[in-house]
Amino acid sequence: MLHEAHARAQTLGRHNTAFCQADAEALPFGPDACDLVTCKLAFHYFPRPQVALAEMVRVTTHEARVVLIDRVSPEDPERRAYRNRLEKLRTPGKTYVYSESQLVAALDATGLVVEAQARYAEEMEVHEWLQAAEPDGETAHAILTLLTADGDPAGLQVRREANQLLMTHQTCVLVARRR
Repeated sequence: MLHEAHARAQTLGRHNTAFCQADAEALPFGPDACDLVTCKLAFHYFPRPQVALAEMVRVTTHEARVVLIDRVSPEDPERRAYRNRLEKLRTPGKTYVYSESQLVAALDATGLVVEAQARYAEEMEVHEWLQAAEPDGETAHAILTLLTADGDPAGLQVRREANQLLMTHQTCVLVARRR
């Protein structure tokens, strides 16, 4: 991803950018170093998300923005638990897929206020989504069983269209600033 970002910046003629790989809990920047910090589709992997958020805040200027983009689970606690069970089975490295309100609360608890909030849906073919994680046959079967249970308990709008099994992930975009 870093290579792609660098190539894109070069294509756009943006030479005032820098890209580096670092631990989210120990960013290699001093206080007030960044005008913008983004976290896209990674928050659900952080074992200590509040520590990572505090680190994002530490490195931003007072005028900066923190942009958090992540897939979200249902607001209903039972459906959220079901979804997380499914996600953890598919990708054991995931820590927790938060609901939108939980993400807003996490930003708030770190001294950030959300000034813009949006959501978008991403349709995916279930078998492609499943194969991207390369589960063994037994695990894949268990995931498909959970995913296609009556009543859509994972909140993924699973449906069959033509010869495809489709699902829809909801992704939340939160733009926050320091209080």
